[in-house]
Amino acid sequence: MSMNKPDIEQIGRAVATSLHEHWVLFLVEGIILVILGLAAIVIPPMATLAVEILFGWLFLISGIAGLITTFWTRQAPGFWWSLVSAFLGIVVGAMLLLWPLSGVLSPSIAWARGDRGGQIGVVCENRLKPGLQGCSQLGNRPQ
Repeated sequence: MSMNKPDIEQIGRAVATSLHEHWVLFLVEGIILVILGLAAIVIPPMATLAVEILFGWLFLISGIAGLITTFWTRQAPGFWWSLVSAFLGIVVGAMLLLWPLSGVLSPSIAWARGDRGGQIGVVCENRLKPGLQGCSQLGNRPQ
């Protein structure tokens, strides 16, 4: 289905009229966004804290939603893993909301200490390789 020329011109006129009538709102929105962007660049800890709080809410809401859907589908395979995952989401979200600075500082401290590859998931992935004793040797990753 294609649009004919008069319809496109009419839409263009409607957009131009709307922009002309509400240009002050667009200008104010642009100024606010520029100020917030500069603040995020100049004050990175504030931006980091805002993202941390956002992640806290995301984890909390997804954990609650996961808990609800897990109980709705009790007969589905993987019920216990879904239940554990939902509880972890709720716990992590609550922790990030209650103590947001700990969530901001802990990855930074781990990175500064040099633990860049020492995440448990990466180390535990190697548990089947010969010579490794599972996740108990967190610092002994093969090179």
